[in-house]
Amino acid sequence: MRILYISRKHPPSVGGMEKVSYEIYSRLSKMAKVSPVIWGGSTKWLFVVIPFFVLKSIYILLTKKIDIIYIADGSISPLMFFLMIFKKPTIITIHALDITYNNWFYQLIIPRYVRKANKVICVSSYTRDECRKRGVSNDNIIVIKNGISDDYFIKNKNIDELRNEIEKIIDVSLKNKKIMLSTGRLIERKGFHWFIKEVIPEISKTRKDFIYIIAGSGKFENKIKTTIVDNNLERLVYPTGQVSSDTLKKLYNCADVFIMPNIKVEGDAEGFGLVALEAASCGLPVVASDLEGIKDALEDYKLGYLIAPSDKIKYANIIGYLLEKDEILNSDIEKSRNVILENYNWNTIATKYFKEFDKIIIS
Repeated sequence: MRILYISRKHPPSVGGMEKVSYEIYSRLSKMAKVSPVIWGGSTKWLFVVIPFFVLKSIYILLTKKIDIIYIADGSISPLMFFLMIFKKPTIITIHALDITYNNWFYQLIIPRYVRKANKVICVSSYTRDECRKRGVSNDNIIVIKNGISDDYFIKNKNIDELRNEIEKIIDVSLKNKKIMLSTGRLIERKGFHWFIKEVIPEISKTRKDFIYIIAGSGKFENKIKTTIVDNNLERLVYPTGQVSSDTLKKLYNCADVFIMPNIKVEGDAEGFGLVALEAASCGLPVVASDLEGIKDALEDYKLGYLIAPSDKIKYANIIGYLLEKDEILNSDIEKSRNVILENYNWNTIATKYFKEFDKIIIS
């Protein structure tokens, strides 16, 4: 099989879509001949990158035998306008925002080209439903959830040593402290600012032996810092900024509870709860909003607690219950890890992609 692989979200850029692009590309490359047209830089250069994508894709199609075109997200689906002349079957992956982006012109153009694809791979049932709303034929849709790499779990870990390393980063003693953890881009839909303002004060009514660490960067960074100061929570909430993979690994393995407190933001949805699976694979209990693609990550295999978005009392109660538990049973950790590694490993996910490609080519 010979694949033209087009992606605008790829390492060294960092993010969920970048992870997906890298994992699918690297594994498909072991199963087929893959000709990449990829960009791993800032999206602010897309006005230059897109013409480059068009020219390079046309060059590859003219000079190589290609069986199928793969487009890694819906926002670059208009490339099909230039490539349809080659009459090659096309598959597109839809993540969430690439189909829901709340702009009338975007909605006029993007769904039109997504509908032209021979197959649309949706990363969750939520994105599938959003594609259906925009006229994508159900016969052309398949849900293939994202996967995770088992890069974060530390076997036979020494919690005290890990916490000593984290103490150096946040400059606060963690002795006799419970750690609540969130990771991800600091944007509105992640709900970190809401959680700090509404839930942290509720939890602090009954206990003071915890801290909340937020690892990540983004345009809501100042909003989060202001919310912390305005609510006098400087001794309870610690934003770290962007952290390295090694630091993230330590956080996943020494925290007590992982929080994914997303809120509803029109036109900006969470396609899949990748970080929730990463945390669960390290044995962390997960408390997350029962929203959009997060449900797909946790619901099927009961890997966490799903809370109605913005229900501060339920969030506080569940987290309080989990903080009371002295330890997580090794059997529970092993059970979660087995479920995740069996159903969400990238080799399994990439094989599902390959089979869909094969079906389209044969048909």
